[in-house]
Amino acid sequence: MVLTLCCGCLSLRTGSLAIGVTYLSISCLVLLAWTAFLLERAIAMRFDYYWDLLYIYFGLLVVCVPNIVTNSLLIHGLRHNRRKFLFPWVIWYGVFKALVTLAWLAAAAWALWMCFAWNGLGTTQAVVANLVIWIPGLVGMTVMWYWYACVVTYFQILAPSDVYAMTNI
Repeated sequence: MVLTLCCGCLSLRTGSLAIGVTYLSISCLVLLAWTAFLLERAIAMRFDYYWDLLYIYFGLLVVCVPNIVTNSLLIHGLRHNRRKFLFPWVIWYGVFKALVTLAWLAAAAWALWMCFAWNGLGTTQAVVANLVIWIPGLVGMTVMWYWYACVVTYFQILAPSDVYAMTNI
């Protein structure tokens, strides 16, 4: 199946641009929120678990900075119809989304094992607890991979020699 529209009503280019802006906004907000949180703790001199939080912050830097860079390149490439600027996004998010999907599957499998193998919860509570993990995760993964497919489809449509020809797609 070849995508012709993104999200049902937007062109692939406009939808890809919306996806880039959404991911860029999320990455910037996460980074700003964690920076503000750590600064607040440092100013208040509450250093309990501060180093643990700093490790999480550095992990977020490893994820958010490439997200910000590749999303900025995606937006620039879409605005100027330059295929080479979309390529880093396609590679980074392909790897990133595969790792996020594997991590979610591992967490969901672990939750299933914890509930049923240890029998710490009753059967009803175990089913409800797992549905709380599986349903939002499955919806999130589906949306995430659909957005990736939209951008990759536009990337494939935009030929390397087409610099300015794809303004109506």
